[in-house]
Parts: sequence; structure tokens; C-alpha cells
Amino acid sequence: MIRCLCSPCNALAHVVSRSVWILGVLVLAFALAGCKPRQIVPRNPLLLLSAEREAIQYRRLVLPNQLKVMLVSNPRASRSAAAMAVGVGSLSDPKERPGLSHFLEHMLFLGTENYPEADSYSRFMASHAGGGNAYTADDHTNYFFAVSHDAFEEGLDRFAQFFIAPLFDPTYAEREMNAVDSEHAKNVERDYWRTRQVQSRHYRADHPINRFSTGNLETLRDVGREELLSFYRSRYSSNLMTLAVVGNVSLDELEARVRPRFGRIVDRNLSRPRFPEVYLRPQAALRLLRIQPVADQRLLVLHFPMPPSQRHYDAKPLRVITSILGNEGEGSLLSLLKQEDLASTLSAGGSESTADYASVELSIGLTPKGQEHYEDVIAYVLGAIEGLRRQGVPRYLYEENRVMAALDYRFREVPGSAAVARRLSALMQSVPLEDLPDKPFLLSKYDTELYRKFLRRLTPDNMLVTLVAKGVRTDQTEHFYGARFSYEEQTGAAYGRLLAIGPDPRWHLPAPNRFIPERVVLRAPDGPLKLAGASMYHLRDDGMPQPLLERLRPLEGETYTSAGALLARMEAILPEEARRPWLPALLRDSVALPVRLLDIPQAKVWYLPDWRIRQPKAEIILKFHTDGAYDSPRRAMLAKLYEAAIEEDLNEWGYPIKEAGLGYGISEQKGALVLTLSGYSARMLELLQVLVERLQRIELSDTAFASIKERMARGLINQRLDQPYRQSRYFSRMLLRAPNFTREALLEALEPLNLADVQGFAAVQLRRTYLEGVVVGNLPRDVAAAAVRRALDTLGAEVLPASRRVKETVLRLPPQADWVYSDRLAVNNSLMHFIYQVGQTNPTLRGALLLIARPMGERFHFRMRTQQQLGYIAWAGMGQMRRMLNLTFLVQSGQYPADVLQRRMEAFMPEFIADFKAMGEEDFERYRRAVILAKLRRPKSLEEVASQLFWVAFRHDGKFDHISEDIAAVEALTRQQVEQVLVRYLRGEGKKRLAIRLLGRDHAAGPPKGKVVTLPATVRAEAG
Repeated sequence: MIRCLCSPCNALAHVVSRSVWILGVLVLAFALAGCKPRQIVPRNPLLLLSAEREAIQYRRLVLPNQLKVMLVSNPRASRSAAAMAVGVGSLSDPKERPGLSHFLEHMLFLGTENYPEADSYSRFMASHAGGGNAYTADDHTNYFFAVSHDAFEEGLDRFAQFFIAPLFDPTYAEREMNAVDSEHAKNVERDYWRTRQVQSRHYRADHPINRFSTGNLETLRDVGREELLSFYRSRYSSNLMTLAVVGNVSLDELEARVRPRFGRIVDRNLSRPRFPEVYLRPQAALRLLRIQPVADQRLLVLHFPMPPSQRHYDAKPLRVITSILGNEGEGSLLSLLKQEDLASTLSAGGSESTADYASVELSIGLTPKGQEHYEDVIAYVLGAIEGLRRQGVPRYLYEENRVMAALDYRFREVPGSAAVARRLSALMQSVPLEDLPDKPFLLSKYDTELYRKFLRRLTPDNMLVTLVAKGVRTDQTEHFYGARFSYEEQTGAAYGRLLAIGPDPRWHLPAPNRFIPERVVLRAPDGPLKLAGASMYHLRDDGMPQPLLERLRPLEGETYTSAGALLARMEAILPEEARRPWLPALLRDSVALPVRLLDIPQAKVWYLPDWRIRQPKAEIILKFHTDGAYDSPRRAMLAKLYEAAIEEDLNEWGYPIKEAGLGYGISEQKGALVLTLSGYSARMLELLQVLVERLQRIELSDTAFASIKERMARGLINQRLDQPYRQSRYFSRMLLRAPNFTREALLEALEPLNLADVQGFAAVQLRRTYLEGVVVGNLPRDVAAAAVRRALDTLGAEVLPASRRVKETVLRLPPQADWVYSDRLAVNNSLMHFIYQVGQTNPTLRGALLLIARPMGERFHFRMRTQQQLGYIAWAGMGQMRRMLNLTFLVQSGQYPADVLQRRMEAFMPEFIADFKAMGEEDFERYRRAVILAKLRRPKSLEEVASQLFWVAFRHDGKFDHISEDIAAVEALTRQQVEQVLVRYLRGEGKKRLAIRLLGRDHAAGPPKGKVVTLPATVRAEAG
């Protein structure tokens, strides 16, 4: 061994990689250089990128005021973020004030002593590429935000003031009370909320879970500042709070920002709220709720209260148990129910979870026969539970869960900073700091006694059954949602039969899953990279010193054939001391350019390796354009039935594959069959071949097909009961996009179709195709190309000419159009939706609209929702239909009719134009910076990378570096140019508007204003 004893060489020990071959190179280099110290940087791209992923650091703190803090230093974070969880939720509401916690959550955003303006916080976020929100859960409330790195310090200061000195301004208390009421109003006709409330009122009357959690005007009326302040002081204390902070700076710097601000929160030394474990007392009876739904659905829910499980994150008893009961493979409970034509879907999981209690809930989508014989469904469920109780959780199923949990955590997608902070702050409420961040996501203890303990609670006397279906017998009305229901307790022989149920002999535990990955390999990416304009922005935001940026500036726009070529070029440009910290960033921040995997008459497929996410996973999107599948409503419904039939046919076979982290999906998209594959890449191409082989045949029973068809019909009918803002999307598509068919036409076409029709469709539909596709991630290029070619050969299809492919078009409104579409809804919320068409997309116009949309969205929301209390849903921004850009405004209200919404929204337009004209240059530059930062936001998952690549390749002219072009356009725009666009298209000669006016069931309405259009639109001009 060559050994150097001089101190400079010893000082280099910390830069030596763990890889043995690198160590050998270093030792030899030292020997040849006579121990002259120099930095050695590995040229292997995989090692450089892996080091980047491992750069995230954590620090756990407890401040003197007992506030628990988790700091996360992530050099790759695109924005900084923070989240505060407070150990107080709706369960802590005073009995006489349901919804007070939720109301207080709203009020904290509306001004503090240091920042008193009610819209100050939202304006700050909008002008610094940020956003914030909050939610109120049963046992905690969580506040969170994300913002640009350069604004993070001020963002933290503003955020900390929520918990130090909120104003609870009486001016806004009454208005925000209306916002809470509007939030409730939008949920009044949603079956999830109705069912949840009816269920909760049948839990123990003296348990806080029994209450109405969200609040409305009735429960919050007359709540003033003093009551809010008193509740805040009696419930909010630093010792009940947990803070998570994510930034791209060092842990020391994050700590220096946190301590002086959040250390000022008052420690009132409050006791953590505790709640009784038992919220449904055991009873020797079948407790049955029947609820009449708004939508046409058939659902059977079996709810079992459980002991608290949060502290058992090492063994995860509820996850392990419900993964078995919710299995959909051969021999499963769902398989058995399908064989008996009793159910079509089943999900199992937890619905209630606090530190004091938990639950297991099974939700079963019933067939018509299942609704009639729901007692049999209950019996089959209890039989499966008894079978699991007798056999116990076998070691191999635990091991499968353990292996997948470890793999999924190791190769997890790193979410956005706000999501990381939100999740960590919530976990800190129940998990010791020393076990974060990883242990709640891993499985480390096989505890058979613990599993038996929880299984012993899955019994008839600890069960509440809810049957949600049209036509059920009801005799009562729930107060807050108006849901019709009935409740009964069946004892005697009916209950006795439940106690005697054993497992059906056809049910069995899942077989060992042969698809669980035994070994995953992370491949080194290879492909062209471009040092683009966007790359320079990323490097600057990552903190690259200005002198280094200037060295790189002459290279902007250069493309390199491989990572090796880029690294070699950078090593020639960068000084030695800059290589170690900046070569990985250059790999990450360069624009990865895809290459053609296939470009033949039958197909065009693009390939992009994984440069940033760094997972042994891949995403494949294959869109097979087919012949005539969208020529008529009948063909459109045949395609939809074909999609559903294939999914059902493959479900039992494919379920173990999905459990092993390898997913697939089959969907119909207007004349095309889209096949998607995602997850661990090791066996993905094998799966692709199997799926393609099964696409042209359907092996399904008449009973199963009838269930699919019936569900599809109910789905079309239930669309009429969607939230108005969702229905508005449907109407905008019908009015502005072609081809399209109304849901009424589709429903009519569906009625006569049978299984033979769909099987015939499957046999011929893929005889002529054209494939558009992308392959992204951890797959070798040549192997992927061969697999896609093999799939095409298996189909044996002829080439579908371009003239037979569906071309979707967007309809251009005529000059000075003022169109209005009006419809009366079956739900009791009204909506106004304005769409101002602007023009065909180009970087300059798109940039101008983004610069308008950022301040416009924030101010529209504040004026419509906070100041005027029109409704909980109030949104404005830029939209895009294929290549057509627009400005869009939307308000939904349970209180105000559509005509009132229209007047108020129209009054906003000149007000905003005046505000924009009065905007200072400094504010405008902040919005410009925010737009650019939003453009630079990186995809957080391979799925997002693949979706973006598909859109750019086939819908955006293959402009793979369009972000650089967009940023350059935004930088070049003057405020006067943006102002001209705003005035021209909102108030001037370029104004072209479609108003979608949806009238609540019982809301008054006058005649519509403008040119009335129907479906389809009266005048249509193709926009391309």
C-alpha cells in the first residue's frame, strides 16, 4: 500500500468516495503527485447524481418554549417552505360552538399586529412565487406555505406572527364566517359529507366525534373577536405545536432564522387534549344505518372502531390487516363477492385516526343484487375476517409489506417543499423526533400478538353498518346536511347468525407474490444535455457565484451528446475548487433532451433517461390512435366499455403486480387507446408484452359486463350532480372543443350495447393504428426500443393514416363575441364562469398573461371571497385549451344566484385594470420574478416528467427547451406591453367572452345577458 503521512493528504480524507475504485485512483494520484493536495471529482454521472440525492440533511430541535422543530436542508428544493401543526382540531370545539377551530384557522390568515392588512399575506405570497393554505383535522390543525428562496426569511416572519399576534379583526370575522358557511354549503349535497355526519351522530353522544366539525352560520353566529381570542389563548400554545422548515440553505442558517421568530410564541403549558378511546360502545346487535344519497350509488360501509394505532408505526397493524382484507387478487374477498354478483369494488383502510383511537373501514360498491342481499355481503366480509383471525398474519405477507415499504421509502418521489413540511409537522404530533423522518414509513416489527389484538376488535358487536342507496327506507332527517336516513338495531336470531359465520372455503390468504422485486438496479443515465437559458437561472438560484456564472455564459445554448461530454467541457472551464460542488448541479440543471426511440410510419416514440428523480423506475405512455373509435356516440361508448372490460378482465391477474410497485392503466381518449406503465422498471417490459397480447380479446362473463355497463350509466347520470365548477368544465368542453358528444347522447348510445358488441370492437379496433409514445426513466434505450417494436409486431396492425386520426380542435369565438350559455342545475349552488379568449399561444402572449394572472388571481380571490363573501370557490387565472390561451374567472355560491355573481365579477374587471395601471415598478418586478420561478419549477415525479414530455413532443411542436424561450419572453416584456394586453382582451377591441351561467336548483334567475348559445354552440370557427 502506498501511504502518505504528510498532513495535507490526511486532510483530503473527507473528499474520498466510498467506492473502492475511486480510492485506488486517489491513492495512485497522490503517489504520482508527490502528495500535492488536489481535488479529485468522480466523473461517473451516477455517482455525482447519487451524491446530490443524499445531500438532504435533518436537524431536530426543541426550543425553550417547548416548540418541536424539524429543519430540512435540501439543496435541490425549488422553493422554501414551512408548516406548523397545532395539536388542536375540531374535537376541541366547545360543545356549543361546532366549527370554531375551523373558523379560527380561516381567521389567522387575515392580518397580524406586524402585518395588519387582511390581504397582506396573500399578496406577499402571490408576488414571490408562493402560496399557503391550512386544514383542520379532528385532532390537529395544519398551516403551511411555500415561497421563493429569496423571500423565505420574510415569509417565515409573517408566518410566525400567526401564532404570536393575530388580529382577529372584527371587520373580517363576520365576512370569514360567511366563507366558512359557503364551504359548508358546497358540501351539503356531497354524499361523503352527508354520510360522515349521519354516522358520527350515532357514535357516543358524550364523545366529541359526535359533533358537526366544519361549522356554518348557524353554529358560529355572533362569534366575535373576544370569543376567538379566548379560544385561541386557551388552545394554542407552543408546547402543543410542531414546526417543520424546508430550505435550500444550511441547517445552521435555517436554525438562525427559526429561533428568534418562533421562540417568541407563548408557552401556555397546556395539556394535550385527550379523548375517550371508545366512541362506539360494544353492543350485541347489528347496528344498521340506511341513508338516501343524492347521487345514484350503492355503497355498503362496515366501520369498526379500533384501539389507538399511531404509536405502533413499527408494526403497522392496520396497514397489514387492511392490505389482506382489501386484496383484489384470486381468492380474495372481492373476488368472492364478484363471483356471487354482489359487489364490483372494495376498499379497506382507516377512516378515523388520532392518538386516542383508530378505525378500520371496508367500503363495498354493491351490484343491484348486492343491495338486495346486503346481509349476505356482511356475512362474506365477517367470514373473511374470521378466516384471517384463525390463520393470523403469516410471516411472508409481513415480509412482502416490509420489503415494499423499504423500497418505496428508499426510492420515494421527493415531493414539493410544502408537502414535505406539511407531512413532517403532522407526524411530529404523534411520532418522537428521533424516529423522524423515516420510521413512520418503514415496517420493522412482526408482531403477531399485536395483529391478533386488532383482529379481535373486528367483530359484529363492535361494528356499525351503513347502507347508502336509492330507495332505502328512511324516517329521519339529519339537521346540518338534510340527509334522509333510518337507524335500527337487529338482535336475536339475525344477530346470532353473524356470530356463527365462518370463512367461505373459496376465500384464502393471498399467495406469495412472485412479483415483489428481488433486486433493483439504478442505471447511469445517458443522453444529450443542453446548457440552456433555464439552466443558468437554476444555477443562479442554486447559489452559483457570479464569477462562475460569467465563465459559463459564453456556453449558454450549447448541446452535449452525453454527460461525459458535458463534464469534460465543464472541467475545462471551471477552476478545480469549483468542480466538486458544481458538477452535480450542472448535470441536474442542464436541460435533458429526449431522443427518438422509434420514428417509423407506424409510430413515433421518444426516450428520456432519468437525470433528476434518480429511481429504479420508469414511465411509459403509449397512445394508439385507432380507426373511427370516436365517429359517433355509439363508437365512443364502445371504446369506453372496451377500456372498462379490459381493466376488469385483468384485475385479479394484475393486482399482485400493482402490489409489487408496478402499475398499469388502460384508458380511452377520443379515438385512441392509451396504455400506461409505471413503477419499478426491472420487469416493466415483460408486463408491456403481456398487456399488448391481451388487448384484442376480452374474456368476461355476461354478469361482469352487465355490472360494468350499469356503473357506467350511473356515472353519466351522476355527472349532473357534480359540483357546479366541475360541471362548468364539461360545458366549456362541449361549447369550445370538438369533437364531443353530450352525456345524454352517450347515455342513449350505451343502452343497447352488449358484451358481443364490445368483443367485436376489441377484435377489429387495433387493426389499424398509429402510435405516439414516450419512455422515461430507468430503462436501457436499445432494450426499450426493441420492446416497443415487439409490441407493435404483436398487434400486427396496419398504419393508420393521419386523415383517419381524431384531430381535436378548439373553437374560436368571433370578434367582440359576448356569448352566454345558461343551464339550470340539479344541485343548489350557482356558478358564473367567464372565459375570455385571447389568442394562439406564443411565448410573448403566454408570458403577458402569466404576468397578469398572478396579481389578478390573488386580488379576485380576496375581493370575491373575503371581502364580498360570494362563495368559498373563487378563482381567476390563465387557461389554455390546446393552443388557445384565455383568461378565466369563476365563482360558485350556495347563497347568491348567478346573476348577482355576474354583476360583481364584471365590476371587478375595471377595478383590476385600474389597480394594474397603478402598480409600482418594484411590485411589477416581483411578479415578473415570481412568474419566472414558477416556470423553473422542476417535475417532482417520473410520471410528471413523462406527461410533460408527451405534451411537448406531440402538442407543443417538440420545443423541448421551451422554458428558456418562455423566460426570455417574460424578461423582455415591459409593464406597458402587459397592460396593453390586459386592456385589449378584457375591455377593448380584442374582447371575446363566453359566460357559462349555471343556476342553482332553487335560485332565482333573470334572463341571460349576451348572445344565448346552446349545445353545440350557435357559431363555430375552427382555431386549430
